[in-house]
Amino acid sequence: MRKRVIIGLVLGAVVALGATLSLLLYGASSSASLYYVDGNLAYIRINAEPGVGYGGGSNYVDADVIVKLRNRQNDRFVFQLRSGGNALLAEAMLDLLTVAYEHDYLVRIEYLDEGRTTHFIRDVILIERD
Repeated sequence: MRKRVIIGLVLGAVVALGATLSLLLYGASSSASLYYVDGNLAYIRINAEPGVGYGGGSNYVDADVIVKLRNRQNDRFVFQLRSGGNALLAEAMLDLLTVAYEHDYLVRIEYLDEGRTTHFIRDVILIERD
């Protein structure tokens, strides 16, 4: 367990390197505020084809991975799995989220908030249980 936590923290640090790319690649505006939430995952959705996106109307986002937390049922947290500069970072986040989902680990999601119910994930951190 401790080994997984350390791996999660290392992956979280690697993902943090891509923070500057988040605004550019996920389409979030520069006025988006950074927040975080801790919780257990309710589900992970991965779109089979790039560009399918998620949501409708003004809440639509071009995202490949959609995550919902048990304690934030009305919010969705998203990111893209695309080739390019942050592809490895996105894969690392997905791997970390998958481990957290499979083992019901607590995660911290740092996200960009533009006042909608769908938020762009910037970082994922696995939180060690007491």
